[in-house]
Amino acid sequence: MADYPKQLRERITKFREQKGVSESRMSRELGQSKCYLQQISSGKTLPSMGAFFRICEYLETLPIEFFWDDGIDSIYMHELLGRVKSMTKEDADYLLMSAKYLSGRGYTSKNQI
Repeated sequence: MADYPKQLRERITKFREQKGVSESRMSRELGQSKCYLQQISSGKTLPSMGAFFRICEYLETLPIEFFWDDGIDSIYMHELLGRVKSMTKEDADYLLMSAKYLSGRGYTSKNQI
């Protein structure tokens, strides 16, 4: 079973470090006490859903992107997701079929989606 609180803490730390800000600075810029993120990263507390959305906005990532695998470049995935959202259902089905094929699953027929 996945340890989502741990994953949340690790992802906040990863994105925060990529942004180059300290825990106390990010906490203050989110309108919280300077130890807010330290409490999250140490496992003492979890952010509320509203606070999680503000954290994602601060870190310039969508909530859906927040838990994507580290092997996926989130900037690339953000662009890809935006383009998929503007596709017709038929085009999205074709893209899914192609992705399954290219990822080694070998699906070659639309009926196998």
